[in-house]
Amino acid sequence: LLSAAGINVSNEKISLKRRLFRIAAKILKPLKYIPGVRKVVYRLIGGSDYDRAPANMKKTLHNMLESDKNLTLEDIETSTAVLWGKNDQITPLAQGKKMAHDLPHATIKEFDGWAHAPYITHPVELAEAILEELNT
Repeated sequence: LLSAAGINVSNEKISLKRRLFRIAAKILKPLKYIPGVRKVVYRLIGGSDYDRAPANMKKTLHNMLESDKNLTLEDIETSTAVLWGKNDQITPLAQGKKMAHDLPHATIKEFDGWAHAPYITHPVELAEAILEELNT
């Protein structure tokens, strides 16, 4: 698992952030029709990859997030390597640690300097880490 959003985390900090985003989205909705504004907003909130995704991928993401709400990690019997960047702000390291803890046969490795998309920022190091896991 690489910076996987696989658990439903609901705490006050995240809930407040989500409420603020929903309120801001409603207030700023008319601005989305101005060319370029949507791209700037998605870039600011770190969702530009979502904005560029085709409709079927957006639906897939929605379905994945819904299924995460009912995921029981304790029931997964497959050996799992959890690779996580210490600088991931999208799915924070605490989520990776919780997943590794809840998966019965998991190991976790944390990487300095990696954020949410190490396949873009650290492709060589990521490939090496995956190969290392496959060889163990």
